Amino acid sequence: MQDKGNLILAVKRLEGIPLSPHQREFLEEIRERLYSDKLFIAVVGEFKRGKSSLINAMLGTAILPTGVLPLTNIVTLIEHGPVPSLEVTFRDRPPLEAPVDQLPEFVAEAGNPENRKKVRTVRLRYPSPFLESGVVLVDTPGFESLHETQTEEARAYLPRIDIGLFLLSADSPLSAKEMALLDELAGNVSQCLVLLNKTDFLTAPECQAMVEYVKNRIAERHPALAGSVFPVSARDALLAAREKKAGSRNVGGIGAVLSVIEALVREKGARIQAKSNAMRLLSILRAVKVRLRVEADSLRQPIQVLEDRIARFTRGLEGLEVQRSEAEILVDREIEKIIQDLDAEMDRLRQELPPAIIGDLRQGSKPFAGETLSDFSARMASLAEERLKTRFEERLPAIEAKLESAYLAVVEKHRARLTAILEELLRLGSEVFSLDLQSWELPEEFSSERRFFYLEGETRPFFDLEGAAVGFVERLLPAGKARERALGRILERVPERVDANCGRVRFDLLRRLKDSAARFQGRLSRLVTEAAQGIREAASQALAARSTAEADVSERERSLDRFVRDLEAVESELEAFLRDKD
Repeated sequence: MQDKGNLILAVKRLEGIPLSPHQREFLEEIRERLYSDKLFIAVVGEFKRGKSSLINAMLGTAILPTGVLPLTNIVTLIEHGPVPSLEVTFRDRPPLEAPVDQLPEFVAEAGNPENRKKVRTVRLRYPSPFLESGVVLVDTPGFESLHETQTEEARAYLPRIDIGLFLLSADSPLSAKEMALLDELAGNVSQCLVLLNKTDFLTAPECQAMVEYVKNRIAERHPALAGSVFPVSARDALLAAREKKAGSRNVGGIGAVLSVIEALVREKGARIQAKSNAMRLLSILRAVKVRLRVEADSLRQPIQVLEDRIARFTRGLEGLEVQRSEAEILVDREIEKIIQDLDAEMDRLRQELPPAIIGDLRQGSKPFAGETLSDFSARMASLAEERLKTRFEERLPAIEAKLESAYLAVVEKHRARLTAILEELLRLGSEVFSLDLQSWELPEEFSSERRFFYLEGETRPFFDLEGAAVGFVERLLPAGKARERALGRILERVPERVDANCGRVRFDLLRRLKDSAARFQGRLSRLVTEAAQGIREAASQALAARSTAEADVSERERSLDRFVRDLEAVESELEAFLRDKD
């Protein structure tokens, strides 16, 4: 099978197959890509890994909004244009041309919270030499953001990527969830690079050790990617570009990444694009083939048999829905028990931490006994902040581990029952409609994203004692008494600050617990709903066709058989094409 010409032919052959509106839209997008010769390179990663900053560094200008909070909530395409321009497409109205400086109003959470403006995509044109070869850079929303729609938007775009730039952060490299995301990305793209950002916080030996660690972890699952790990600092690269330093392209490791991408585009661009589009066509084809087989098999059955099958499937599905609801109620009850245990842990912290911190501060004040009152107060306020944080950090890992263990025990307890619900649905679909359906897996991990640390750029730390002002009275007392009184003011605040921080820690752990449970239950609900809906739609369509004249039924049956044969022929050609490209 030749590359572009025969892929375009495959698109035309699929156009004659009954497709859903979403599939037809995706097919049209594939056709446009085949004719445009553009290569879509997307930056993918969890939120706050620096995706927008990386693209800014690659372009040498701060064109995308960045900040201390998760910003990107809309897929943003950056392609070459003679002058900077912005085009916004919406889900419910015509496209809009807007000034480039209005970009945050459409893509940032602050300007477009939860995508209330119903933006579909944003296309930014910019006169960058890097984009002249037909490269389109794609800034995707972050995975695992608090806003679930952002994760959904990012995941939906994965099949549309030609080259993936998987972005990690040196301050929290390669969690289990990031490895799962890399698995998903690698399964959707024909080429992938792994970038380790924020390496400017590391020494050279630390950076090398971190790169080796990431390479070794990736090699366990994706040996071919282990040699494509690049340390970068988007911050340093963009700063050098702004200052127009000589050799700025090589600052922050960005030059090495750009060189690899340029070589890929130059030497393998056409092959990568062809392989990616073949993979997309296969994904559409296989989904359609299952649906057509359900309808074709149903048409061959007498109306009564078909009605009995649909009724049987519906009864089985209703029973499964009851079981699913009961299982979710039981999970919710056990989650409440875990919350009670968490509250008990927080009460223990409130009782045990203040005496320990006060003891630390009394002992720690001794070396500063000879200092001025002002210096003494400042040192003790700083020490109080440090000891409060340290004492919490000493206790939190055990509390987190206990919480995670309890959650996983609940999931494991109900996992078999919930998986059985899915397997029963598969069995019903296979038995009633003669389908060969694949099984699914339910997520069981506990959310590991902690969100109660300092925010980047925050001037007032979270674990603080709101300072320790040196009062007028202290200034009138003898030095020793004044220092003792100043220390006493700080010590009085310790229980209050411990209590406040316990509340914040509890809120974060509770959010993570509920997020994990919601993902588990939501995944189950979506799997059951989507599978059942697809099977019922196909069967109902067959029943409607079966109820018409026999000649019409025969014609529809012949059409379906022809469609399936065409799909299988195209499938064989695409599979052979992909084997040839590997």
